[in-house]
Amino acid sequence: MIKKSCLLTPTLAKNTLTRVDKKTWHNLQGSSDSIALYHSALVSDAPILLVTHDTPTALKLEHELRSLTQDEDDLALCLFPDWETLPYDTFSPHQDIISQRLATLYQLSRMKKGIVIVPVTTLVQRLAPKKYIESNSFIVNKGDKKDLHRA
Repeated sequence: MIKKSCLLTPTLAKNTLTRVDKKTWHNLQGSSDSIALYHSALVSDAPILLVTHDTPTALKLEHELRSLTQDEDDLALCLFPDWETLPYDTFSPHQDIISQRLATLYQLSRMKKGIVIVPVTTLVQRLAPKKYIESNSFIVNKGDKKDLHRA
C-alpha cells in the first residue's frame, strides 16, 4: 500500500544504522521539488543529501532553495560543485570552485541539519580525509583583522 503525503509535510527516510531507508518523490512540477525539500529539511533531524543528474540542475535547485530560506531558519544549504575539468586537462579548476568545495567539506562535519546538493558526477571523485580538511582549514570573515607577521 502506498502512503501519500502532503507537499508541505513529505514523508522522510528514517535515520537508522541497521538498514537503508530511502524515499523518492515523483511527479513534482515546477519548483514544488524545492518546496518539498525545504520543508523536509526543516523537520529532519539530520542533513539531507540531494543528488542531481547535472550541475545546471544543482545550481537551479540551490537558487530556488536559497530563495525559500529564512534568516531565522537554522538550516545550512551547501552546494558541492563539480570540478568542471576533465582528467586529462592541463589546467586547474577555477579558484572559486576550489574554495566552495573546501568550505562545503569543512561545513559537513559541523552540520546538524540542512541540505547538501551534489551533482552525481561529483560523488564518484575521491576526497581528502576529514581530519586533513579540519586540520588545514581556517575561517576568515569580512572585516576580520589578522596579523600577517605573527605565526
